[in-house]
Amino acid sequence: MGQQVVSSLSKISYPTWQNDYQAALLEPDRSNLLERVHLAEAAILNRLQEFAENSKGWDHQDEKQAIADAIHALGVLKREKLGFPDWEMK
Repeated sequence: MGQQVVSSLSKISYPTWQNDYQAALLEPDRSNLLERVHLAEAAILNRLQEFAENSKGWDHQDEKQAIADAIHALGVLKREKLGFPDWEMK
């Protein structure tokens, strides 16, 4: 996740959800981390709902990829820092 975090922190292209996402990635206090992750996930969900309401929503392929990357990174963060189970274990 390290390189992905560095590259995703370099710019804010989609502030409606990336501000909360980056706050979660940068949260140093484990006791605040879960709340930050939840806020980031809620911001992403709200953005996805906007896309669902707009038939042209997924014309934004770059943002779609950024959201997919963010969801993956938040999952890694939850597993590695918060001890969530790895639901993808085989």
